[in-house]
Parts: sequence; C-alpha cells; structure tokens
Amino acid sequence: MNSISAKCGHVTRCLNKNEPLSEKVLEFAIGIIDENLKKGFDSELLGTISSKLTNGELLDDYESHIMLDVILLHKKLESTNYV
Repeated sequence: MNSISAKCGHVTRCLNKNEPLSEKVLEFAIGIIDENLKKGFDSELLGTISSKLTNGELLDDYESHIMLDVILLHKKLESTNYV
C-alpha cells in the first residue's frame, strides 16, 4: 500500500464514522478537492464538500458518495497507475 492509498483510507474511515477530519487528514482531503476543482469538476458541489469538511459538518449521502466513491477512489487508482 502506498502513502496516497493510506491517506485516502484515513479520510474514508473518518467519513464513514461521521468523525471530523484531523488537521493532516483534512489538509489531504482539501488538497484532493482542489485538484479536482482545477480539472474543471463541479465547483459548487466540491466547494460545498470542502466547506463542510473544513467546518466539521456531516456530508449528505450524495456528497459522501462523491467524496468516497469518486474522488478518493480515483485518487487511489491514480496513485497506483491504473488510471
């Protein structure tokens, strides 16, 4: 397992437990969101997710799906050269 995959795992565990992200985990998650914003993905949705994570708020089901099953999964695959 590489460090990106491990960091994605930390974010996933916190979100699945409805726990706020710690400083380093939050920094990593916001960084991934920023990368996706630069790629032109939905800025309103990603802005909402970023704001909620920063403020320690819970994501709704759709936001959680986008973060866990799209953004983090893609980052993991990207880090292992499968994408």
